[in-house]
Amino acid sequence: MVDANDFGALARYYDLFERKNAALYDSLNGFTTELFHRHEVRNVVNVSCGTGAQAIPLARGGFNVVACDLDPSLLAIARENLLA
Repeated sequence: MVDANDFGALARYYDLFERKNAALYDSLNGFTTELFHRHEVRNVVNVSCGTGAQAIPLARGGFNVVACDLDPSLLAIARENLLA
């Protein structure tokens, strides 16, 4: 079992998992974006954002996004992914 304090060591693997499942995230993000537009959502808080697989597309789609995670390693990768 992985201790929550050791999760940072797995951050790159977490990001690889999200990238491998990009089609699933694209579908989910498309659905979420459509739903948010339909209900005139402008602000989004993404708790436990991981490496940004949902937060980044929403931000690029014009939403005001606050993304947070307890693990600084995941947030560092999310920042890298945002700038990529």
